[in-house]
Amino acid sequence: MAVEAEGLALLNRVRGLNLVKNAERRSDNLITGEADTVDLGPRRCGHDLKCSWSLQTFPAFVHDCQDSLYEWQMRGYMRLWDLDRWEVNYAMVNTPEDLLGQYEPLQLHLVEHIPEHMRLTTWAIERDLELERQMDIKLEAARIYYAQYIAEFAATHPEPAATAGIAETQPELIGLDMAAQPDLQTGAAYTPPAPVSVATSPTLVKPTALEPQQLLDLVTNGQTLKLGQINARLGIFEVNATTAAAVGVQTIKDRGAVHMPEASFTAFCNGLIAHITNVRDSFQDQP
Repeated sequence: MAVEAEGLALLNRVRGLNLVKNAERRSDNLITGEADTVDLGPRRCGHDLKCSWSLQTFPAFVHDCQDSLYEWQMRGYMRLWDLDRWEVNYAMVNTPEDLLGQYEPLQLHLVEHIPEHMRLTTWAIERDLELERQMDIKLEAARIYYAQYIAEFAATHPEPAATAGIAETQPELIGLDMAAQPDLQTGAAYTPPAPVSVATSPTLVKPTALEPQQLLDLVTNGQTLKLGQINARLGIFEVNATTAAAVGVQTIKDRGAVHMPEASFTAFCNGLIAHITNVRDSFQDQP
C-alpha cells in the first residue's frame, strides 16, 4: 500500500495509459467493492494493482498470478462497473527503506536497474454472465447459512430472565464430546471412558436424565434432540456415531456434534431396543 502510487505510475508508463486512483465504491445490493482504478474510456477495462514485496514474491509469469479469490473479486468488479475485461497488474518497485529489516537482502528490494517492462506482469479475464449467475446462487445460500448460525447462537445463548434477577430453569443439555468419538470413515474402534465415582469426586455433578415431559417439550417446541440427552435418559447405553452405524442409521459429524435425519429417529430407536434386547438375552444365556 505504501508504494501503490509508484506502482500505478509504472503501469501508466509501461502501457501508455493515464489511469488515476479510483475513490468510488459501488454496490448492487448483493455485492460491493471499491476498485483500484477503472478506465471508462474506449478501452473500458478495470485494473487491480498489486505491488510485490520483493523480487522473490513478484510473479514473473502469468500462471504465477492466477488466483481463484482474485478472479472472483475481478468478476465482482466487472459486474459493478459493467465492464467486459478486468486486469490484475503486479508491479515491482523499490521497497521503502523504512520497511526493510537489517537482514533483508537489498538485491531483492532495490530494482530500479531492471527495465520497467520486466517489472510488470498482467493477468486479465473476460466477463462471464453465467458465472455471475452462480455468484447470486452462492450468495443466497451463504446468507441462509449465516442466518442459521445466528439463530443457533441466539437459541444457545439466551438472555438471563428478568424476574428477580434469577435465570429461568432450563432443561439440562448434555453435549457429546467428539474428542472421544470415532470417525465413521476410519472405522476406528470406540473405547468408552472409564466411569467416575461421584463418591470419590465430590466436586463432580453427575448429569441428570431428562424427564419424559421435558423430553416431550423439547420435541414439541422443535428443539434439537441431542444424543447426549438420549444417553442420560437410557442410563445404561452409550449412544454415539458407532452405535448408530451398528443399527444401520447414517450420521453426520458437524461442528463437534453427531446428527441424524429426523426420519431415521424411529428406526434408530427400534434398532437400539433390538440391540439392547440381544445384549440382555446373550447375558442371560451365559452360564
